[in-house]
Amino acid sequence: MIDTAVHPVASEFGQVVSPAGARASSWRSFILQVSGITLLFVCLLGGYARWQTGSLALVWPYLAGQRLLFEPTRIGLGDIPQGTQSVEREVRVINSGSKPLRVLGGQRSCACVALDEFPILIPAGDEARLRLGIGMPREPMAFEYFIKFFSDESGFSPVVITIRGSIP
Repeated sequence: MIDTAVHPVASEFGQVVSPAGARASSWRSFILQVSGITLLFVCLLGGYARWQTGSLALVWPYLAGQRLLFEPTRIGLGDIPQGTQSVEREVRVINSGSKPLRVLGGQRSCACVALDEFPILIPAGDEARLRLGIGMPREPMAFEYFIKFFSDESGFSPVVITIRGSIP
């Protein structure tokens, strides 16, 4: 019995297994099991957040604790034909929390961006659409505007929406 504890032994498959090899094998098995469980947990958590928000882009803000979510946060207008006066876009605002939240207002980097009337009350588990009217420059140029939205959600950090485009 002492001999088999110190010396390598043939396994049932004909391979020689040493006690050190058996320990390394069980250690690898443990690491694989923990990795598999961790991956499963992360997938379940991400799937739940995706289900709650309805968007893959909103998973991280949701997991970070934000309950008032804006989509999209980047609006690419591309090339706008010269002479276009304005362009309209919508931003979806989702309240994934358990109580009504209010969007109090927005700070614009340019007066050429028109926003809906504020404050906007969004019931728990519901969403609203904010309409943006974006005035276009008269001269050919690239432009970039920012809108920072504020809310009454506790711990809410303002969300910045970027609008980019160009007049060729």
